[in-house]
Amino acid sequence: LVIDALDECKDCATWSTSWNASTKREDCRLFATSRPLPDIPTAFSGLPTIDLNDMDDETQHDMKLHVEKEVFKRPKLLPYRDEIVLSLLQKADGMFRWVQCQLDRLSSCRTNHDINKVLDTLPNGLYETYDRILSDVNEKEFDGWIAKNTLLWLIGALRPLSLRLLVEAVT
Repeated sequence: LVIDALDECKDCATWSTSWNASTKREDCRLFATSRPLPDIPTAFSGLPTIDLNDMDDETQHDMKLHVEKEVFKRPKLLPYRDEIVLSLLQKADGMFRWVQCQLDRLSSCRTNHDINKVLDTLPNGLYETYDRILSDVNEKEFDGWIAKNTLLWLIGALRPLSLRLLVEAVT
C-alpha cells in the first residue's frame, strides 16, 4: 500500500487505525510519505519510520534548481527570477506541488503588476492554493462552466469515465 502526501489528508488519525491493522498482515507492506505534521508520528507509532528532516538542505537545493529551470522556460518570468526563487523557497515548506502551482499562477499573469501581486500574496500551504485555483475556476465565464461540469461528472460517475465519454457528457 503506497500513500503519498499523507499530510494532505484532513483526518490522518481516523485512517491510521485501518493502516495499522493492514500492516499486521504478512502480505501487506505500507509506504507513506508526509511532511512532519503533529498527527503523523502518532498515527504511525509502533511502525518503522524514516525521518527525512536531515535532508532539508538537499530538498531546498533540488527545489531551487527546479524553480530556476521552470522560470528559464517561461521568458516573461525571467526578469523576476531572483525574486521568484527567493519568494517560493521561503514559503514552500518542502512542497514541490505548492511550488509548481505558484509557478503556473505566475505564468498566467499578463502584466508586471500581476506578477508582483501574486508574489506579494502567495498562499500558505496547499489547501489555500487549491482554494484559490477553485475560486479562479468560478470566476471564468465560459471555461469555469466546463470545469465545474467536468468535476461534477467525475465525482458523480459510478465508474471511471473515458475521456471520450467525459467530453460527450460535458459538451
